[in-house]
Amino acid sequence: MSRILFVVPPFAAHVNPTVSIGAELAMAGHECAWVTYAELRPLLAPDARVFTVPHSALVAAEADLRRAAAAPWLAGMQALFERILVPIARDMMPVVDAAVADFRPDVVVADHQAIAGALVARKRRTRWVTSAPSAALLRDRVAQYPAVAAWIAGLYAELERGAGLVPIARPDLSADLVLIYTSRYLAGEAVAYPASYRFVGPTLSHRPETVPFPWERLTAGKTLLVSFGTLFAERARSLYARLLEALQGTNVTVVVGTQPDLLPDPPENFVVRAWLPLIELLPRADAILCHAGVVVNEALSFGVPAVVAPMAHEQAIYAELVVGAGAGVRVRSNRVSAPALRDAIFTVLDGAGFRAAAQRVAASFREAGGAPVAARAIAEVARR
Repeated sequence: MSRILFVVPPFAAHVNPTVSIGAELAMAGHECAWVTYAELRPLLAPDARVFTVPHSALVAAEADLRRAAAAPWLAGMQALFERILVPIARDMMPVVDAAVADFRPDVVVADHQAIAGALVARKRRTRWVTSAPSAALLRDRVAQYPAVAAWIAGLYAELERGAGLVPIARPDLSADLVLIYTSRYLAGEAVAYPASYRFVGPTLSHRPETVPFPWERLTAGKTLLVSFGTLFAERARSLYARLLEALQGTNVTVVVGTQPDLLPDPPENFVVRAWLPLIELLPRADAILCHAGVVVNEALSFGVPAVVAPMAHEQAIYAELVVGAGAGVRVRSNRVSAPALRDAIFTVLDGAGFRAAAQRVAASFREAGGAPVAARAIAEVARR
């Protein structure tokens, strides 16, 4: 059997897929370990072997994370790479190197936003796989800006040289296997993707949820789940105000995952919690309002249609795919009025066609195979 080392950045949506895949690998007799930040340790199993990156690096990046989330696309890309991803790579590099030396993995599964995993694997001549939860690898938005593409390549090249490596094109992409957590159906069957891309769909199994929730509040009317993630919560503050104006007093139960101070004194039909048991909630939801991040795939897995309000970076890609599949409608997060937001929400809640389209996407996800297929693909790389 093989040893698999997952290298994941300090973002919960990027850690969660590896939890499911790691459990499948363990059930098949493989041994797994993780490199991530200390704050993300609770997402992993209590007995998981974890090499932790000091929390100070994540704390230092939080302000830049929020600035990048709020910036226009080009400025946001600059902040994302220069102030977040590159510093995270430098912080993670020594921990990943020590983990590879200690754990001696047969395969390193490196998130595409945790490039330290890929660089250390190359340095130590270990096979590696790319894990790509975001939509960034589905459409190359950077290619239309040659100067930006060259600048990013330069940042990567500097990291590679610092690791004692000769720079290569796209050092964040494995030539052996790139795990994409959506289906070919949703990503576009007519689009030519690299042979290394493997569309496995969302990986939702083996994710225990112990978050308490007032389930009795979901007894009447329809349920709208609202999630803008932690990174974009502050930017969503004004959108929450418009959501409040749009839906307070209606027969829709609005379940919002955010810090309570962003939605103080919610009306009776709003349930606001800092953390939500998503896997348990999604089957009970009639629609989701989200930023078209990773959570939109999780919702579609249960046939839940979406109102998507992309806020930055690659989220517009998933938003386009959801609308193109007929599984939702798109609104502009920074400009949509309360009446327009209400109309969009009720259009999705009351439109049977949106749920039917979402269920077709869900069927494509089931066909993709999820965590078991991803685990087998990684094990195959280990056997080569």
